[in-house]
This record gives sequence, C-alpha cells and structure tokens, in this order.
Amino acid sequence: MSKLFVNALLARLIAEQKLSYDDTVRSIIPANIPLSKDAGALTIYELATNTGGLPRQHNDFTQLRYFISYLLTGRNLYGCVTKDSLYNYLKKYKRHRKKTHDYVYSNLGNGLLTHLIELKTGRSISKLLQEKICRPLGLRDTVLHLNLEQRSRLATGYPGDQPKFKSRRTPMEPWDMGEILGASCGLHSTANDLLVFAHANLGQKKHPLEPHLLSLQHFQVRTSDEEHGIGWSIQHFHEDQDTLIYKQGMVSGYSAYIGLNAKHQIAVVVLYNNFFWREKVGHNLLLRILEARSAKHSAERGRSRI
Repeated sequence: MSKLFVNALLARLIAEQKLSYDDTVRSIIPANIPLSKDAGALTIYELATNTGGLPRQHNDFTQLRYFISYLLTGRNLYGCVTKDSLYNYLKKYKRHRKKTHDYVYSNLGNGLLTHLIELKTGRSISKLLQEKICRPLGLRDTVLHLNLEQRSRLATGYPGDQPKFKSRRTPMEPWDMGEILGASCGLHSTANDLLVFAHANLGQKKHPLEPHLLSLQHFQVRTSDEEHGIGWSIQHFHEDQDTLIYKQGMVSGYSAYIGLNAKHQIAVVVLYNNFFWREKVGHNLLLRILEARSAKHSAERGRSRI
C-alpha cells in the first residue's frame, strides 16, 4: 500500500512542477556520489513504473544471508538496505539490455524513488505525505511513524506462507524498514483510511487531488498476465467487460489489498495480520460483487421484458 501513497505524492509534485518524470538519478543525486552510467541514466518514470531494470533487492551475499535468516527466524529481510548500501550498489549497477523497459517489481527501485523525492524537495517523505496527501484527504491514521496511541492499536502480525520455519502462531515483530525503504514499504494505515483513499481513487470525493490519483491508473506497461499503471496492477475479466485495478502488499507478519472497479464505482479493502503471497480474498470478493451485480441486472432486464 505504501507505494500507492508515494506515487500519489509523486503525481502531485509533478503537477506542481517540483519534479519531472524525465528527471534522472544523476540529475538529483549529489555530484560527489559516484554512479555507474546506467544507474545515473535511470529516470523517475522508470522507477515509478518498475521498468528501470533494477531487481527486487540487492543480488549479493549480504542480502542472501538476510534472506536465509528471515526464512529461519522472521528477522527483517531488508535490514541490510541502507543509504550506503544503495549508493554502493548504484556505483556498480549495470543494466541488463535485454530487459530494457520490461516490468520487474523492485523494492530497491521504489526505495530509490522516495530517496530522490527527498533529495529533490529537501523535505522528508513523512512530512510531504502528511501535507500533500493525508491531511487533504482527512487520513488520520496513515503515517510512517506511529504515536503511542496508534501503537496501542497495532495488530500483532503472524507468519503465513513465510517465514517457512516459524509456527503460524508465533508473533512477528514489526519491521523497521529504515531510511531507504521506510516510505515505500513501511507506511501504516487502517481500513477506514484506505477506504477513504479508495473513494478518492474512484473520483467520489470531488477533491483537487483526484485528477492526480486517477492519472496513476492509466496503462503504462504489460506483462504476460496483467497490465500495470503507476503503482497499480490492472486485470480484465468477463471478456474485458470488467476491469480490476488493485494493489497487494506484504511485509513482516502483515498483508493488505485494495481493489477498485471504476465502471461500477466499487472498492474493496482487506487487511490481515498474516503474510500470504498468494492470498486472493480481496480480489475474489471484488469479482463476486461484480458477478452478483451483473446477475441482478440480468434478472431485472428479464423481468422488464415479461
């Protein structure tokens, strides 16, 4: 879910001409920081659409060690991602030419994007999100850092599909995603706030933010089984009569889903305190609602012809 809010912020900053999709990593990262030619040429657009060729995370021994530790203990998989490790990676990064413009979801790229926003604006993502997204929409519980009262309401997370070697009844500690991945992976929210955000993404709140939110849902790139906007995934059903725009995210012992159907103005939000890669509760619920709606309309048309 965090990525949706970061992209909403990005869209607003671009509309305010404080950033451009054509801005490059080299044009924003300080000149004294060495970057490979390929890393420096990456654009804001490529990072936002996951088409820059960056992998999901660092492909090195340190990241492998953290992954093994995560499978065994549930320890933070991304605890090794810091600003220094990111800069060191970008110094050596070489783009795989055969995968140019291919969609590859990248936590590393998403973290880099939020870092660039902070550098370009000179402000923290946390303050920018509150000022430009959360307060305008009235979102009171969507924050990077929980206060004491919010922390008292934080649900305990548990393993699901992963980590493989921990009992599903074992509580998982919330992860501190750090300065690079915090904004793109570690935003906290509630079902109520996400439903308000969903309404805004359906154009129901009649708010100045809505044109920026709606622009993110437009098709940008296609993979073998679905399409992608900026932050959103897009799937077509029922012979392309119904389109689902959705986002699913997992971190530590938590999973979240938000799905939209703009044609019928329907939104579904599902939050659960387990980690499940392939959970389809939200997606299936949205499809069932659409199928029930279609069946009802068919029955009403049938009665009108009698």
